[in-house]
Amino acid sequence: MATQQMTASSNDKPTKVVNKSFNKNKKSKKTKEELRKERILGIAVSEGLTYGFLATAMVGGGFGFAHYQYPSFRQAKMTSIKVGLPIMAGLFSFALVSELSINDMKRNPGNYNLIININTIYNIFIKL
Repeated sequence: MATQQMTASSNDKPTKVVNKSFNKNKKSKKTKEELRKERILGIAVSEGLTYGFLATAMVGGGFGFAHYQYPSFRQAKMTSIKVGLPIMAGLFSFALVSELSINDMKRNPGNYNLIININTIYNIFIKL
């Protein structure tokens, strides 16, 4: 039988052999703790992005206002500062808010409904 597979004609298309047991092992079931960590990180990142964009917009708006309002600010050749400071303010507030919300969620999971949501998510993944 092995010789028949090796001596296939040139008109036959090669078949792709898929190891089904290998694909089943990729979908490992997640524990409650892993689901809880993912949920905490998801909430923290979304809060961090919200406040990061808000800080970037506020600082960028301040720089834009100063650029159009004050001619001396406009004439100064500090393009890297005009671009860098709003980005750094957004990055700082993203990191700060994310870390603070992670710490708060780990200390007080009831305030974020993590206990109820994790159990529901866990039941959904178990049924898969």
